[in-house]
Amino acid sequence: TILPKHRNDQPKPAPYPGARELLEALDQRSGDPKGDVFYVTARDEKRLRGMDLWMRRHEMPTGPIEGGVGGEPWLAKPEKIRDIERVLAEQPNTRFVLIGDNNHVDHEVFAEIMTRFPDRIEAALIHRIKPHVGVAEGIYLFDEHAEAARYLGARGLLKPDQVNRVIEATTTPR
Repeated sequence: TILPKHRNDQPKPAPYPGARELLEALDQRSGDPKGDVFYVTARDEKRLRGMDLWMRRHEMPTGPIEGGVGGEPWLAKPEKIRDIERVLAEQPNTRFVLIGDNNHVDHEVFAEIMTRFPDRIEAALIHRIKPHVGVAEGIYLFDEHAEAARYLGARGLLKPDQVNRVIEATTTPR
Protein backbone atom coordinates (compact mmCIF):
# COMPACT_ATOMS: atom_id res chain seq x y z
CA THR A 1 0.00 0.00 0.00
CA ILE A 2 2.83 2.40 0.77
CA LEU A 3 5.90 0.49 -0.43
CA PRO A 4 6.09 -0.44 -4.12
CA LYS A 5 6.88 -4.04 -4.95
CA HIS A 6 10.60 -4.73 -4.94
CA ARG A 7 13.01 -7.60 -4.58
CA ASN A 8 14.01 -8.29 -0.99
CA ASP A 9 17.70 -8.25 -1.91
CA GLN A 10 17.37 -4.69 -3.29
CA PRO A 11 17.06 -1.38 -1.42
CA LYS A 12 13.50 -0.40 -0.63
CA PRO A 13 12.18 2.18 -3.14
CA ALA A 14 10.47 5.45 -2.21
CA PRO A 15 6.81 5.23 -1.21
CA TYR A 16 4.10 5.50 -3.83
CA PRO A 17 3.58 9.18 -4.73
CA GLY A 18 1.01 10.68 -2.40
CA ALA A 19 0.99 7.76 0.06
CA ARG A 20 2.65 9.74 2.84
CA GLU A 21 0.45 12.76 2.28
CA LEU A 22 -2.73 10.65 2.26
CA LEU A 23 -1.83 8.93 5.52
CA GLU A 24 -0.85 12.28 7.06
CA ALA A 25 -4.20 13.75 6.06
CA LEU A 26 -6.03 10.83 7.63
CA ASP A 27 -3.88 11.11 10.74
CA GLN A 28 -4.69 14.81 11.07
CA ARG A 29 -8.45 14.64 10.62
CA SER A 30 -10.32 16.90 12.99
CA GLY A 31 -11.34 15.19 16.20
CA ASP A 32 -8.86 12.40 15.55
CA PRO A 33 -5.83 12.00 17.82
CA LYS A 34 -2.54 12.41 15.97
CA GLY A 35 -0.51 9.20 15.83
CA ASP A 36 -3.42 6.83 15.33
CA VAL A 37 -2.18 5.28 12.09
CA PHE A 38 -1.82 1.52 12.38
CA TYR A 39 0.09 -0.55 9.83
CA VAL A 40 -0.98 -4.17 9.34
CA THR A 41 1.13 -6.33 7.07
CA ALA A 42 1.74 -9.97 6.27
CA ARG A 43 5.49 -9.31 6.20
CA ASP A 44 7.34 -11.51 8.63
CA GLU A 45 9.97 -10.25 11.07
CA LYS A 46 12.79 -10.77 8.57
CA ARG A 47 11.05 -8.74 5.84
CA LEU A 48 10.13 -6.01 8.34
CA ARG A 49 13.77 -5.42 9.25
CA GLY A 50 14.64 -1.82 8.45
CA MET A 51 11.03 -0.72 7.84
CA ASP A 52 11.09 1.63 10.83
CA LEU A 53 14.15 3.40 9.37
CA TRP A 54 12.60 3.48 5.90
CA MET A 55 9.42 5.00 7.33
CA ARG A 56 11.35 7.68 9.22
CA ARG A 57 13.50 8.47 6.18
CA HIS A 58 10.37 8.98 4.09
CA GLU A 59 8.54 10.82 6.90
CA MET A 60 5.64 8.38 7.02
CA PRO A 61 3.19 8.97 9.87
CA THR A 62 4.28 7.11 12.96
CA GLY A 63 2.30 4.19 14.25
CA PRO A 64 2.68 0.60 15.31
CA ILE A 65 3.39 -2.05 12.70
CA GLU A 66 1.57 -5.35 13.11
CA GLY A 67 3.76 -7.90 11.32
CA GLY A 68 2.82 -11.30 10.06
CA VAL A 69 4.17 -14.78 9.55
CA GLY A 70 4.23 -14.67 5.77
CA GLY A 71 2.44 -13.49 2.69
CA GLU A 72 0.73 -16.73 1.76
CA PRO A 73 -3.00 -15.91 1.52
CA TRP A 74 -4.11 -18.80 3.77
CA LEU A 75 -1.83 -17.40 6.50
CA ALA A 76 -2.17 -13.69 5.81
CA LYS A 77 -5.97 -13.43 5.75
CA PRO A 78 -6.81 -14.80 9.23
CA GLU A 79 -3.79 -13.08 10.72
CA LYS A 80 -4.68 -9.66 9.26
CA ILE A 81 -8.26 -10.07 10.45
CA ARG A 82 -7.04 -10.84 13.99
CA ASP A 83 -4.61 -7.88 13.90
CA ILE A 84 -7.29 -5.43 12.75
CA GLU A 85 -9.79 -6.79 15.29
CA ARG A 86 -7.19 -6.23 18.02
CA VAL A 87 -6.65 -2.61 16.89
CA LEU A 88 -10.42 -2.03 16.86
CA ALA A 89 -10.74 -3.51 20.36
CA GLU A 90 -7.91 -1.32 21.67
CA GLN A 91 -9.48 1.82 20.10
CA PRO A 92 -13.19 1.36 20.94
CA ASN A 93 -14.19 4.98 20.23
CA THR A 94 -12.36 5.34 16.92
CA ARG A 95 -13.81 4.90 13.45
CA PHE A 96 -11.33 3.77 10.82
CA VAL A 97 -10.46 4.14 7.16
CA LEU A 98 -8.87 0.93 5.85
CA ILE A 99 -6.35 1.19 3.01
CA GLY A 100 -4.70 -1.81 1.41
CA ASP A 101 -3.73 -3.18 -1.97
CA ASN A 102 -4.84 -5.98 -4.25
CA ASN A 103 -1.56 -7.87 -4.11
CA HIS A 104 -2.93 -10.57 -1.81
CA VAL A 105 -6.00 -10.67 0.40
CA ASP A 106 -6.59 -7.13 1.69
CA HIS A 107 -9.94 -6.77 -0.09
CA GLU A 108 -11.14 -10.05 1.45
CA VAL A 109 -9.91 -8.99 4.88
CA PHE A 110 -11.61 -5.60 4.57
CA ALA A 111 -14.89 -7.17 3.43
CA GLU A 112 -14.85 -9.41 6.50
CA ILE A 113 -14.01 -6.53 8.86
CA MET A 114 -16.73 -4.34 7.31
CA THR A 115 -19.26 -7.13 7.84
CA ARG A 116 -18.24 -7.68 11.46
CA PHE A 117 -17.81 -3.98 12.36
CA PRO A 118 -20.02 -1.92 10.01
CA ASP A 119 -20.30 1.00 12.44
CA ARG A 120 -16.52 1.24 12.94
CA ILE A 121 -15.33 1.45 9.31
CA GLU A 122 -15.88 4.77 7.54
CA ALA A 123 -14.33 3.65 4.27
CA ALA A 124 -12.25 0.85 2.78
CA LEU A 125 -9.95 1.46 -0.17
CA ILE A 126 -7.76 -0.86 -2.22
CA HIS A 127 -4.78 0.31 -4.26
CA ARG A 128 -4.79 -1.51 -7.58
CA ILE A 129 -1.27 -2.83 -8.15
CA LYS A 130 -2.38 -5.94 -10.06
CA PRO A 131 -4.52 -5.15 -13.11
CA HIS A 132 -7.21 -7.85 -13.05
CA VAL A 133 -8.11 -8.34 -9.39
CA GLY A 134 -11.53 -7.12 -8.33
CA VAL A 135 -12.80 -6.06 -4.93
CA ALA A 136 -15.90 -6.68 -2.84
CA GLU A 137 -18.86 -4.35 -2.98
CA GLY A 138 -18.43 -1.25 -0.82
CA ILE A 139 -14.66 -1.14 -1.26
CA TYR A 140 -13.21 1.65 -3.42
CA LEU A 141 -10.52 0.58 -5.91
CA PHE A 142 -7.96 3.25 -6.84
CA ASP A 143 -4.95 3.44 -9.14
CA GLU A 144 -3.13 6.37 -7.54
CA HIS A 145 -3.32 8.04 -4.17
CA ALA A 146 -4.81 11.25 -5.63
CA GLU A 147 -7.90 9.22 -6.60
CA ALA A 148 -8.15 7.88 -3.06
CA ALA A 149 -7.92 11.41 -1.64
CA ARG A 150 -10.64 12.68 -4.01
CA TYR A 151 -12.89 9.79 -2.97
CA LEU A 152 -12.33 10.45 0.73
CA GLY A 153 -12.86 14.17 0.17
CA ALA A 154 -16.15 13.54 -1.62
CA ARG A 155 -17.27 11.47 1.37
CA GLY A 156 -16.37 14.29 3.76
CA LEU A 157 -13.52 12.35 5.35
CA LEU A 158 -10.82 14.76 4.14
CA LYS A 159 -10.90 18.54 3.78
CA PRO A 160 -10.31 20.14 0.35
CA ASP A 161 -6.83 21.38 1.34
CA GLN A 162 -5.87 17.86 2.43
CA VAL A 163 -7.10 16.42 -0.86
CA ASN A 164 -5.12 19.07 -2.75
CA ARG A 165 -1.91 18.23 -0.85
CA VAL A 166 -2.23 14.58 -1.87
CA ILE A 167 -2.97 15.52 -5.48
CA GLU A 168 0.03 17.87 -5.56
CA ALA A 169 2.29 15.13 -4.15
CA THR A 170 1.27 12.77 -6.96
CA THR A 171 2.04 15.33 -9.67
CA THR A 172 5.16 17.03 -8.28
CA PRO A 173 8.48 15.21 -8.78
CA ARG A 174 10.38 14.60 -5.53
